[in-house]
Amino acid sequence: MIKTRSFLSHGSFLLTALMLTPAAQVQAEIFTENCGIATCSIYLTRNSTKELCERLCQYSNSSTAAIAGAAATACAPIGGIGAVVCGAAGAVSGAFFIDKLQQAADKNQCLRLRYVPGVNTPTGLYSDDSEHCHD
Repeated sequence: MIKTRSFLSHGSFLLTALMLTPAAQVQAEIFTENCGIATCSIYLTRNSTKELCERLCQYSNSSTAAIAGAAATACAPIGGIGAVVCGAAGAVSGAFFIDKLQQAADKNQCLRLRYVPGVNTPTGLYSDDSEHCHD
């Protein structure tokens, strides 16, 4: 089942933190969500992928550091080696996110984020040009 909704009404767990556009400038539809049996995927539109990349990719090291810092802060309550591993995973994930975003923008494709509904933990990040990717 394919659902397309306004970004503001979705309350997406990851994309909310990353979109930097003021609410008055947000397009009516900046992503498509497609759910299968076990997972769902959010496909940023080609235009949204390019816009997000224009805002984050030029500062790739700073953007990665900001993502890593947020992860380290979130992981701090774990304590000990668990917090270190968790924070490092955030840094790696941040760099991977920026790389995939740049790849999708360079290919004029959509950034696709796959997740398990209810858990809302990302399980995949792709540069995508499927039928769910549109302008």
